[in-house]
Amino acid sequence: MGTTARSFLAFACLVLLLSASIAGGLASPKSGENSYGRVSRPAAAPTSLGSSVVVRPDRAVNASSADSAAYAADRYVVSFRDDVADPLAAADDLGERLGFVATHVYRRAPSGFAARLSADALAAVRADPRVTRVTSDEVIPYAIVPTGVRRIGTQRNATARLDNIDGAGHRVNADVAVLDSGIDGTHPDLNVAGGADCTGIEDPYFDEAGHGTHVAGTIGALDDGVGVVGVAPGVRLWSIKVGADFGVMASWYLCGLATLAENADWIEVANISLGGPGEDGSCSSSDEHQLICDAVAGGVTFVVAAGNESQNAGGFAPATYSQVITVSAFVDTDGKIGGKGPDTAEGNDDAFAAFSNFGADVDLAAPGVAILSTWPMSFSSSVGTGAEVLSGTSMAAPHVAGAAALYIAKNGRVGPAAVKSALRKGSDAIALHGDPDGTHEPVLYVGAIAPSCTLLPTSGIVGTTVTVTCTKFRAEEGVNVYWDSTSTDRVASFTATASGNGSATFKLPAAVKGAHTVISRGRTSGKKTTDQAGMIPSLGLSPSSGAKGAIVKVTLRGFAKGEKITIKWFKSSTSTTTLKIGLVASSTGGASFSFTVPQGTAGGHKIEAVGSAGSKAARTFTLGTSAAAAQEPPPSATAKPTRAPATATATQPPTSEPTATPTNTPTPTPTETPVPTETAVPTETNTAEPIPEATSDTSQ
Repeated sequence: MGTTARSFLAFACLVLLLSASIAGGLASPKSGENSYGRVSRPAAAPTSLGSSVVVRPDRAVNASSADSAAYAADRYVVSFRDDVADPLAAADDLGERLGFVATHVYRRAPSGFAARLSADALAAVRADPRVTRVTSDEVIPYAIVPTGVRRIGTQRNATARLDNIDGAGHRVNADVAVLDSGIDGTHPDLNVAGGADCTGIEDPYFDEAGHGTHVAGTIGALDDGVGVVGVAPGVRLWSIKVGADFGVMASWYLCGLATLAENADWIEVANISLGGPGEDGSCSSSDEHQLICDAVAGGVTFVVAAGNESQNAGGFAPATYSQVITVSAFVDTDGKIGGKGPDTAEGNDDAFAAFSNFGADVDLAAPGVAILSTWPMSFSSSVGTGAEVLSGTSMAAPHVAGAAALYIAKNGRVGPAAVKSALRKGSDAIALHGDPDGTHEPVLYVGAIAPSCTLLPTSGIVGTTVTVTCTKFRAEEGVNVYWDSTSTDRVASFTATASGNGSATFKLPAAVKGAHTVISRGRTSGKKTTDQAGMIPSLGLSPSSGAKGAIVKVTLRGFAKGEKITIKWFKSSTSTTTLKIGLVASSTGGASFSFTVPQGTAGGHKIEAVGSAGSKAARTFTLGTSAAAAQEPPPSATAKPTRAPATATATQPPTSEPTATPTNTPTPTPTETPVPTETAVPTETNTAEPIPEATSDTSQ
């Protein structure tokens, strides 16, 4: 092989390292360690430790048989002033007067007690001059779920099985390699299955920099009841050590890539937090690129940090390589979507991290600011805790590596391209505030969010009130409801409850006949669901009753676009008058025109609109007797009508108005032309209906 694009050391040196360090492939854990690559700790001696705390059973709710919510309900922790000499006596005094028993009394400073308090007792305790503070007695989980792990929805992923942090120790069935500074093999929270040392100065289980151990914890820290938990709890971790406390040599890095390529038949995911100036190209363009391509061809999914230079990732390798999943970092301070957490020096909650690289080569964004994860036990900032907080795209990438392991554990080894596609598709399609480019990479999400909505009713005429009821959106996120897939017009919105449910009502807007798509989309998650609403043609009359000669406006809605419509007046079941032929529906399915009410018997008369595309709608017009008609002369009189009918084409001869129209031989009247069965009324106005559109909404 030739030199790399970034002047890595010649391959001759790599050969020596390979022969010395990894001739036998990835090593198993050191002797003396258990099968999970960590030193076994002796069980604690059953020693009874003294305590100044007085503990009494809670007789109202037994903690051993109740769930945590029931036990914690109405429980409070009360703090006394420092000058309360006898906290036990003070607690019992309050209990006797207010009707409760303190279950825990803390006799050393800070002193106080814990108890289950009624609303009245709580108010009295707060008012007691000896009390300085009252707080809820909350349930503290056995293990900490870091904000990043919570933010990407791990607790709602069935493969991770973190819906209940119970210390059961479930282990995700996948193999993830970490090319980094090593992994602390003695850390009790990590399932280190084996590894290889490419430095020649230490072993793969000693991490003098701490970086690799931190990355490993985010990927797969155990749900074992202590410390933190990772995205893919208990996944088998393989430490490929390519760095020391002072940094990474190019030769060590190439050694690690070669190790991966040679073990690609069973390592499924590799995490790399390294990189430098470089560009994309063919696999043969550099040693680094070729080795990555070889491992990818063998089935390894690579997850790579985008870099912390606040520059375009297209100028850095391996982040720019198309074969890898490149990850940028964003800020998350509360483990929740919505941007309501505290701000940081690197950006506001849910904003693009100020240090993160960006650009079209970035495939996913993940939490990367103030990430809590595992840390070498020997030099934690708090010695022995084995946890530390770090920031960088190096902290974002392992969230995606863990997500890839979850997907492979569930779906099998489907190939790196399929894994990348699935993770992007399942993530949140939102734009992060502060992202410096126009490419908005999806925000990693692995939870089982699959919102669904129902419409009631599922069809109606324009103006019908429809209720949309939804489930399984993000907790407390805003949801917008849109009409039609190509529309940006919002017709309704609601805020989901803590369980992701919600509903809203809207009126069917002006639209053409047939099925229309109703989209319900989360404003922060981008998750959406679609339903179908049917538009039914309708005919409106204004007014809907009156006497002969009245002017009536017909309003049509919900017809097909451009449909030609014929409107008829039914004098009886077998006799009609054609009011309009060829009325054309607008682009929103509406039209309108006016006509003069023709002669007919008093009572209800059907007005029907039939479209050339099969649309049909009808309404009833109630015909009454006008005052002018009551004063007309008797049939024998020769007086002419008092006014010319609006629909007459010439002066009609004097005639009386019959009370009914014969079926076969209609009698001419001042408002009708004597034609058999049907006749068009010539005087009306024809205008396209001005249909009000939904208001435009640009918020997402």
